[in-house]
Amino acid sequence: MQTTPIEFENESIKTYLNGSLAVLEVKKDAFSLLTELPEGFRILKWIDIIKNEESIKGILMLGESNLYCEEPYKKFLSLISGEDLKDQLPHTLKHIDKDIRTKQINMLNNFTVSFLEFPKLVISYLSGCIVTPFIGLALASDIKIGTNQTSFSFLHKKYGLHPTGALPFFLYTNLGQSRAKNLMYTKSELSSEELLSLGLLDEIITNQNTNEVIEYSKNIVENNYNTIITTKKLINKTFLDHYKEFMELEQQMVLS
Repeated sequence: MQTTPIEFENESIKTYLNGSLAVLEVKKDAFSLLTELPEGFRILKWIDIIKNEESIKGILMLGESNLYCEEPYKKFLSLISGEDLKDQLPHTLKHIDKDIRTKQINMLNNFTVSFLEFPKLVISYLSGCIVTPFIGLALASDIKIGTNQTSFSFLHKKYGLHPTGALPFFLYTNLGQSRAKNLMYTKSELSSEELLSLGLLDEIITNQNTNEVIEYSKNIVENNYNTIITTKKLINKTFLDHYKEFMELEQQMVLS
C-alpha cells in the first residue's frame, strides 16, 4: 500500500513532478536527515515509489548551497562529540557518540545504495560546498551538475576522522588508486574547475537557475531512455557489489 505521496512538502523536503522528472528538494540541514530516521526512511520510500512509476524517467536532487557545507557539519560533530567546535580548527575529537554516528553512517549508506540500485537516472545539482560525508553520495549520482561555487571539502581531516560516506571508494573508482591517494593525502578542497577537469562534475551551469537545471535534466532523462536504463544496469552491477564490501569495512571502523 502506498502511504507516501509522490508530491508532498514539509519543513525538511519538497517533492514534485516536472514532466517526466521527479524532483526532490532538500530544504534544511542535510545532516539532520541522516539521524532523524522517520524523515530519512520517508525519502527512501519515495525513491522506491518513483522506481515503479513508468511515466517518471529520473530523479533530480536539489538543495541550497549551505546544506552540505562546513557549518552544518560542525554542528553535527558538536552533537556527536559534546564539544564546542565554533572556532577550533584543526581539532581532534576526544569522544564520539557511536550510536548517533552509526545512524549517520547507516542512513548515508541506505541513500547511496538506493541511488546505485535505482533503475533510472539520478541527477544531483551541487550548488555549493559539499563536505566529506556527502561527497560519496553525490558521486553515486549518475549525472553531477555544479556551479562555479561548487567545491568538495575534505573537512574530516581537520577533526582527525576517517573519510566517511565511502569517499575513498568513490574517488578510487572514478580516478584510480594513485590519483585518489594523492588527492586525499594532499588536498583539503577541490574547486569546481578541478572537479570538472577530473570528471567528478559533468556540467557547470553558471547562472544557478533552478529552471535551467530542471530543463537540462529533463533533456537527459528523456534521451534514449531504454538505452540509458540498460547501460546503468550493466555499469552498476559489479560496482554495487564492491561498494557493499567497502561499506562493511567502514562500518567496522565506526564501531571499533
